[in-house]
Amino acid sequence: MFTRINELKNWRIFRDFKWNKDIPSFNKYNLVYAWNGAGKTTLSKLFQVFENNESIDDFPDGKFKVEIGDKIITEKNFKDVELNIRVFNKDFIKEHISFEENTSNIITYLGKEAKETAEKKKELELEIERLNRDIVNYDYQEDEKKLDGLLKNQAKEIKTLFLDNSFSEMSSFTKKGVLNIINSITAYDSSVILSDNEEIEALSSVKSLSSDKLPNITSYIGRFESASLLESVKDTLQKDIIYNGIEELDENGELKKWVKQGFIDYHKNNKQCKFCGSEISNHRWEELNNYFNDEYLSLSANIDIMIKELELLKETPRKLSDYLDNEFNIINDDIKEYNTLKNEYNDYWSNYPNKIDLIINLLKNKKSKPNTNFYNEDMFNEFNEVSSNLKAIINKINAFCETQISKIKNIEAIKTANKNKVLNSIVMKSIFNEYSTINSSIGLKKIKYQEYYSLIATKSQTLRDLNNQSSSTGKAIGEINKYIKSLLGRENLFLELNGGKPYYLIKRDNENAENLSEGEKSAISFAYFLAKFDESDFNFKEGIVVIDDPISSLDSNILFQAYSLIMKFFNGKRDFEQLFILTHNYHFFREFRNDFIFRNKIKKNEGKDNIASIYSLRCNLLSGLRNSYITKIDKTLENYQSEYQYLFSEIYNNYKDLDIKDTYYIPNIARRFIEIFSFFKFPEVNSSQVRIEQLIKDSGFSECKGLWHFLNILSHGQDGNSLELFFDYDVKEQITNLLYLLCKVDEHHFRELLKICGVKNSKFLELKQELGVVPKE
Repeated sequence: MFTRINELKNWRIFRDFKWNKDIPSFNKYNLVYAWNGAGKTTLSKLFQVFENNESIDDFPDGKFKVEIGDKIITEKNFKDVELNIRVFNKDFIKEHISFEENTSNIITYLGKEAKETAEKKKELELEIERLNRDIVNYDYQEDEKKLDGLLKNQAKEIKTLFLDNSFSEMSSFTKKGVLNIINSITAYDSSVILSDNEEIEALSSVKSLSSDKLPNITSYIGRFESASLLESVKDTLQKDIIYNGIEELDENGELKKWVKQGFIDYHKNNKQCKFCGSEISNHRWEELNNYFNDEYLSLSANIDIMIKELELLKETPRKLSDYLDNEFNIINDDIKEYNTLKNEYNDYWSNYPNKIDLIINLLKNKKSKPNTNFYNEDMFNEFNEVSSNLKAIINKINAFCETQISKIKNIEAIKTANKNKVLNSIVMKSIFNEYSTINSSIGLKKIKYQEYYSLIATKSQTLRDLNNQSSSTGKAIGEINKYIKSLLGRENLFLELNGGKPYYLIKRDNENAENLSEGEKSAISFAYFLAKFDESDFNFKEGIVVIDDPISSLDSNILFQAYSLIMKFFNGKRDFEQLFILTHNYHFFREFRNDFIFRNKIKKNEGKDNIASIYSLRCNLLSGLRNSYITKIDKTLENYQSEYQYLFSEIYNNYKDLDIKDTYYIPNIARRFIEIFSFFKFPEVNSSQVRIEQLIKDSGFSECKGLWHFLNILSHGQDGNSLELFFDYDVKEQITNLLYLLCKVDEHHFRELLKICGVKNSKFLELKQELGVVPKE
């Protein structure tokens, strides 16, 4: 249990606090009342240090000395202490809860892990949105379209130029050809750019020839090689075989052919004729076997093959002649020579087939009369002579063709070089620089685009993974809704599970809630804080709970419900060690104050010590800076049911005993007091300024401007400018002016207020004289 805070130094607004001996020690129940800005949340952060058991980086120069039981704990050894403590404050809400308003609903993330998930999601969504926005700067598609247009237009220009100069082969020239030209150029070079006349001249000089159709007879030369075949023919014509002739078959070739087929295919080894049915005698079989023996049949088959080969050889020169009659691309100066060679060939080749026919006839005769030698040397010599002459002219034609091909290829190389010069010139002067610049930009953009694309993909996947995480606090939703109902006094607002998502839908009247009020958000936050006790391993018996303003945005008509819920929660089955309630709301403070005072009375009647302590947090000035300190509760706050009485007592006490360091809140106090007073005087006037100005007017007070500035401007004095203005004012004078106004406007009410401060009626005239309401006697 916390006993007291002996020292608190450089703890933000607690610049140099020391526990005064008049301040009661902390009890089981502890209530702290303070105006906004007096240091409630800062004080709660001291307890939070023990909850988180982490470093105090938020207070780098902060020092504290806290009495816990019989131990003194400081900023140096606080990690050695393990306390069962939970703190509800702005940090808890910030760390555990978030609300997101969409177009159709409001969702909330409850729990530190879910809250962190929500924050990560929002961060990822913003990052993805930024990346998607920035990636547009690196979208290279428009640049690629521009490049494509450059290439197409350039291809069209080049094609038109070449077609106009009779280069029909350029009719299919496309942007791919332009791109090949650009890729072949290493760098911009103005020296390769030709004038229009130079381009035309370069094209005209080489547009006459093409290598598409050139004469080439190399494939025909081998077809005239007949030496091996002629040697076989010679051997066959001179060959002597065993052969018994049958006169009637030798003289009738058709009959011989018919008998041969019948003998071989139909009557072999048969005794009876297949045609007439007569018996074939043994003598006849012997006669036919001798006539159609194997040697003869082999000779006959070879002769047939040789005749076919000679027939093919006979056709070769005619085919070559037909080939030479085609239209070839021949250099003009060589056309006459080509025609002369072709005519010479035509004069020779016609004798070639005739000579082959003579040899074929010899073979046919040999086939009819196998025992006869039909070789004719003169005939073969004549054929060889014709064949040699024909081969000689063919060799001349082949040499001509090879020379022609070589010449045309040289011209084609010149043509290609000049054509490339023209193409390079056009591309260089027209689009090379622009293309290179855009293409280089595309390369850089692609790198950045891929970087952004990869980042978007990675972060989008992470976002999807986070969206798929399930809620870890689903089991608490019933308790949360129960506490929300208790806080708001109605059950139309509740949380609903959202299909395993890490967040809840917020419903109002069974519809998706819209425009959630700050009070409703506060109720949900505090309900989650309470429900979280049941989910954790919090040991209530040794537990310390600190609650900093759970009702900061709740409507005044449900403050009692919030008070009832807290006391029911902590006075039910849960026995705890220590409870701290910190609040700036007087009405909320009053509920707990009455409860705690009642508890103390019960203990007193039982002869026991107090069980509850009540404190104020106040601000003064220390070396010109705001400084917070803890003090025991003011008697007015302790004894009266209205804040109005406390406010007046503060004003009067400062009037009687003014210390500039303790007057920091006087403008605020005076403003709040006069607003309440003026409202009861002029209940139909909504504007507080109009009401206060009317009071000043009714009092006949001449210092209206100064008092109004004091009440209005300095009452908000939280910033540096207001603090500087504060020192420019005579606070004593302005308090005097305010009391003067009260006495003039409503003397009877003023007299009753003074009784709260212990001023007797006998002293009233004296006070009126001090204030200048009546002249001194």
